[in-house]
Amino acid sequence: MNEAKRPPVVLASASPARGQILRQAGVVFESEPARVDEDEIKAAMLADGARPRDVAQALAELKALRVSGRRAGWVIGGARVLTFEG
Repeated sequence: MNEAKRPPVVLASASPARGQILRQAGVVFESEPARVDEDEIKAAMLADGARPRDVAQALAELKALRVSGRRAGWVIGGARVLTFEG
């Protein structure tokens, strides 16, 4: 596929760390924050008994869906949730 006709890759995040990972992998991308209230979603899901990995997956999916509603192309959403002893 011609480089000019490729759909853009959009990172649904303003995270410098996620951007650095993509740049190091040679991915040309644009960054657009999803603007979701991660703390509220995390708290609600954990209160309902969700596992941390499920919270991270749900946040990543929500971010990608939010941005894909505004932007064409391949949208990447990412999230991480750290746990300690549990």
